[in-house]
Amino acid sequence: MMTFCFSKTNNAQDLVPFTVMWPVKDIANNEAILRDKLSGYDEKQFRSARLKVWFETPDEYYKQQLGLWRAIKLDNIAPLNA
Repeated sequence: MMTFCFSKTNNAQDLVPFTVMWPVKDIANNEAILRDKLSGYDEKQFRSARLKVWFETPDEYYKQQLGLWRAIKLDNIAPLNA
């Protein structure tokens, strides 16, 4: 993946950023392209909390999950990609 910036006027206020991706397999019409922005992270590194920047999640959800998190042992959690 590579990010580029384009401007017709060569002015910083007119910059339009866009990203070019090189897929690893053929893509069919109307097929979604997804990117794991946190590859290599599992719940031992607080994956779900790091995803908060991309989603509007109510604070109450995180309070509830923190309570659950404190009630279990970290060593018992399997990686998400296993």
